[in-house]
Order: sequence, then structure tokens, then C-alpha cells
Amino acid sequence: MTSPLVNAIEFLKEFGFFDVVLPFLLVFSITFAVLEKTRILGVESDGKTPKKQINSMVAFVIGMIVVATNKIVTILNEAIPNIVLLLVMIVLFLMLAGTLAKNDKDGFKLDSNLQTTLVIVSLISIIIILLTTISLDNGMSVWDTFWDWLIVSWSGTIFASILLGLVVIGAMFMIVKPSFKGNKGDDD
Repeated sequence: MTSPLVNAIEFLKEFGFFDVVLPFLLVFSITFAVLEKTRILGVESDGKTPKKQINSMVAFVIGMIVVATNKIVTILNEAIPNIVLLLVMIVLFLMLAGTLAKNDKDGFKLDSNLQTTLVIVSLISIIIILLTTISLDNGMSVWDTFWDWLIVSWSGTIFASILLGLVVIGAMFMIVKPSFKGNKGDDD
């Protein structure tokens, strides 16, 4: 026997709450917040207050267009739970790091290198999550298509050319980059 809560969730799924209402509210809210913050569409006559009516109308239209596009809603419904899972993993990592780290008077702080590494890993993870949720016309995700192409092209001239180009660019960067270890006080 199923619980009333499970029945309520199933009713909301059948009603389209998760495919229409929630994606619309998410896109509307984010778009409206960005328009209010950036004031791209202008301000009222007082020069400070954003034009809420115009911002809300544009956010409404964008939200409705997104909901009408089934592919975008599918990507949102598949990507957001994975990104939230990534966020939970980061919070758990920070909790573990906080218990093992030395606290100062301001509390736990991440080392700047660890913070930068965490941001880069998070960004790469979000990109991979998005690439795995975007399906092409053949039914495969962009990520799967990329890996299939990479495996086929691994010994080909295209991959060798790209690898050689990256090595040359990396070598040029290492040669040309300025040295940061110089003496800072020797400008006399």
C-alpha cells in the first residue's frame, strides 16, 4: 500500500507540476532577479528603482518559452538533481575539512589554493553534468558522443594535431610568461 505522500507526488507528476510549474518558476525567478540586479531594461523616473513591470513581463515570457521547449525542461529536470548532489558532496567535504583543519579566531577558512581547486573541480563537474544530460538527435548524450569520437580518433591525425598544438601553446606560454619570483623592491 502506498502512502498518501507518494500518491500526492504522483498526482503532481501527472498534473505536470514538475514539468511545467517548477521549471517556469525557476526560470522566471532567476531571470527576474538578473534583470532587477543588472537594470538592463532601465529604471523608473527616480533613477534608482528598476522597472519591475517590464522586468516581470520579460521574465514571464522567457519562462513560458522555456517551458514550451520540452528539451530544455528535460535538461533542467535531469541536470538540477545532479548539481544538487554535487553541492551536497561539496558541503560534506567542507564539513570534513573543517573538522580536520585548525580554526583561527574567525573560524574555518579554506586555503586559497584549495578554494581555487574546489571551484575548478566544481565548474568542470557542472559542465560534465550538463554535457551528459543534453541528448542529441541520435539519442546519445553530447558527453557519450565526444568520448566515442575521442576513442575513434585517438590514433588519428586529428587528435595528434590537437595534442601537438596544445603542447606547442603550452611551451610558448611557459617561455613567455612573466616571472613572479622577482625582487619587488628593486625599482631604484
